[in-house]
Amino acid sequence: MLAGAILNEAQKLLDKGLHPLKIADGFETACDIAVAKLDNICEEINIQKNNHEYLRKCAMTALGSKVVSACQAHYADLAVQSVLHVADLERKDVNFDLIKIVAKAGGALEDSVFIEGIVLDKDFSHP
Repeated sequence: MLAGAILNEAQKLLDKGLHPLKIADGFETACDIAVAKLDNICEEINIQKNNHEYLRKCAMTALGSKVVSACQAHYADLAVQSVLHVADLERKDVNFDLIKIVAKAGGALEDSVFIEGIVLDKDFSHP
C-alpha cells in the first residue's frame, strides 16, 4: 500500500513536469530522513528474554489474519524455532533458504511439528 501511494504521488509530480531524477532524489532524501528518525527512536530489545517472547509476539502478529489463526500460538512457536535454528545472531543474519516447509495430506493443523535435520519422504517398496 505504501509503495502504491508513493507511486501515485510520483505520478502527480511527473504530471506537473518535474524530472524523474528529481523525484527519485527527493524519495532518496525522504528515505534517509526516515531511517535517521528510526535510528533516533529505536531501542534495542533482548530477543533471548522470556524464552523469545518478543519474537513470538511478532510471529503471532504476522499470523493473525492467516488461515492458521486458530492455532496461532503453535505456529508462532514453530516459526520462532525455525528461524532461530538457521539464524547467525552475531551477524544478525537469517538464511531463510535453509527453512523448508513440507505439506502432508491428512492430519490437523495442530499436528505440524518442527524437525531439525533432514526429512526423507520414502514410500515402502514392498509390504
